[in-house]
Amino acid sequence: MIRAAIYRTVILLAAVTLTAACGAVLAQQKAGHRASSGATESAITSAERSVHCSKQRQQPRTLPAGFVASAAVLCSLTVNLGDGSGHSAFIEQIADQGLAPLIAALRQPSPRPSPGLICSAQLTPVPVLFLIDRDGHIVRPVIPADGCGQPLSQVLDALKQVSWITG
Repeated sequence: MIRAAIYRTVILLAAVTLTAACGAVLAQQKAGHRASSGATESAITSAERSVHCSKQRQQPRTLPAGFVASAAVLCSLTVNLGDGSGHSAFIEQIADQGLAPLIAALRQPSPRPSPGLICSAQLTPVPVLFLIDRDGHIVRPVIPADGCGQPLSQVLDALKQVSWITG
């Protein structure tokens, strides 16, 4: 019981420190997948370089109608508990293919909470995601959530289906 409480506290702290965690992948590493494929630098690559998960202050917003994502940057928080430091850092992953199912999942509305809804104590951190269009515009979309504030399973499943490249 105590171990479960500690685990939940660590997960909650990880989610809270998501916006203030230390560490980021170097900008050159983030755009490396494009350079290795022979593509020239573009507005998308430039935008990818400007996304730094640990320094982002952009608030999530509804995905604009007609927004077409050409690339995505996923910020995943890791917490190192093994050495006792509890140090957290972001892992930045990039994708520029197969984003259509993810965009469709992000466009789903969040259902309203039902009266008397009982939520689980197990927390799933809300993903931090940035989408980039072909002109280099960056949007941090709102992640649709269930009545308990947890990310919709369709969004989590769509995130798993994307072929992410770690910088």
